This record gives sequence, C-alpha cells and structure tokens, in this order.
Amino acid sequence: MRAKDWELLPYFLAVARTGNLRAGAALLNTNYGTVNRNIQTLEASYGVRLFHRSRRGFALTEAGDDLLPRAEQVEQAVTAARRSVEGRD
Repeated sequence: MRAKDWELLPYFLAVARTGNLRAGAALLNTNYGTVNRNIQTLEASYGVRLFHRSRRGFALTEAGDDLLPRAEQVEQAVTAARRSVEGRD
C-alpha cells in the first residue's frame, strides 16, 4: 500500500522549512532516515525532484517551490478540521 500524499507532506514541509533532514526530523520528532525515505517516496510518487541536495543541505527545486504553498494550504486545512471537531465527545 502506498502512503497518501497528505501523510508525506509534513516531511516535505519540515525539510522545506529547515533546509536539512536532521532539523526536519527534529521538528517531527523522528529520525532523518524516516524523513529522507518519505521525501524520496513523495518524489517518486510525483515523478519529480522536489529538492536539490548538497552538502549545505536541501534547497527547493522549481517543482518544490510550486508545491510549497499548496502543501501549506493542506496543512492549514487539516489543522482547521482538527480544531473544529477535537474534543467534542
């Protein structure tokens, strides 16, 4: 079973915001291997590189730049959905 895009987008956002795997992993309270694996899965699913990788870290490609605002919209929508129903029972 393949992961859904919305399950992988937090990994994309964490690396886009921090510029590297370790800092992104720290944001998500996981390890860099998990972050790297999920970034690779997302890139494979979309058929495009989202990051330029170098010793200095990760920088968004043009495709990554295009995805970033949409991923942030998804994040905001999921957060809003949770807030609207959390704790009702």
